[in-house]
Amino acid sequence: MLYNIDRRNGFSAMIESGVFRIALPSLDGYVGSLIGRVKGFRDLIDLLLYMTARDNGIRFLTRDEELIEFIKSIGEDASVFLSEEELKLMKRQLER
Repeated sequence: MLYNIDRRNGFSAMIESGVFRIALPSLDGYVGSLIGRVKGFRDLIDLLLYMTARDNGIRFLTRDEELIEFIKSIGEDASVFLSEEELKLMKRQLER
């Protein structure tokens, strides 16, 4: 390894800043992800990330249009997704 980086310090600093928090998947999130997999979506990790964001009340930034369309097609809450355009708008508003 070229650099001796203590990754725990960086992670701890992010959490201690109060800006970030740990979001853990719920049991419902795991089950929902498996159900989504059975319904035909192939990426279990993307489903779990979506379910974790949904269950923790946070937005999920993704470019994965297939995931977004799948979530809409099964009647799940697509407002969880954050588009790049929304992110750029939020950034501009914060810069004011």
